[in-house]
Amino acid sequence: MRFAFCPLLMVVACGGSSAGTSAEGPRDDAAAPAADGGPAASSDGGNALGDSGGTLRDGDTDADRGADGTPQRVACTNNFGAALSTVHGRIDGRLVAVVPTTQRSCNSDSTHLHLQVAMNGATYDVAVNLDALVEEIDAPLPDGAWSEGWHDTMQLDYVSSLGLHSTTFTAGTADALQQRLITALATVNHISIFATGYGPGGAHLVHRQGGGRDGAVFGDPLAPNAHGFVFHFNTQTF
Repeated sequence: MRFAFCPLLMVVACGGSSAGTSAEGPRDDAAAPAADGGPAASSDGGNALGDSGGTLRDGDTDADRGADGTPQRVACTNNFGAALSTVHGRIDGRLVAVVPTTQRSCNSDSTHLHLQVAMNGATYDVAVNLDALVEEIDAPLPDGAWSEGWHDTMQLDYVSSLGLHSTTFTAGTADALQQRLITALATVNHISIFATGYGPGGAHLVHRQGGGRDGAVFGDPLAPNAHGFVFHFNTQTF
C-alpha cells in the first residue's frame, strides 16, 4: 500500500496518540560492524565519492540532471566516518551502496538491509530492519529541507508528522521487503534517513519508537514530495 500524504488532512489525521511503544523489536541488534566484515572496502578510505567531496564526479550539477541527480554507486566499505552521535536524528547524504543480507561483508547481517550513505566526505552505515511491517508514503520531507549532514535535533513521529497509524501498514516476508527496498532505492541519489546513531559511524532503529524518535527512509528528498518507507513491529499499535 502506498499512502499519499495530504497536508489539508493533517488536522484530522493527527488526532491519534503519538505515544506508541519504544520497543526495538526482537531482532534490532545491528550496531557495531560485523566481525566477518570482508575486504570489499573501497580504496578511498571511506569517502564514497572519492575526491569529489560529495559532488557529482563528471562536473554536472544536480540541476543539469533534475533535482535528484544520477545515482552514484561504489563498492561498499568497512571504513566509516565519525560524525554521528548516539541520539535520534536525520542523516542527509547520497546513497552510494546497498548491502543485502546475502552479502557476507561490509557490516551485513541476516535481519537488516544496510545502506551506505556518503555525507561530507565520509561514508556511514544505516541498518534497516527487515522483520517489520511497512508502509510507503509520498510526503514533503519532514522537519526541514535536505541539507547534507547529521541533524540530531530533527524529529519524526508517524502520527503527528505524517498522519499514519499502525493499521495502514502491511506485513510480508523479510525477503520480499528487502527486494522491495532494493528496487525502490535503485534510482535514488539524495537520501534522508531518520534513525538513531549506534556510534560515530552508523545508525539503526529505522522504525517506530514514538516520542518524535521514529525512523524512516526517504528517497528523492529534494522533490516537493519525497518517497518514504516507514516501519513498525507487529507488537506496536499507534
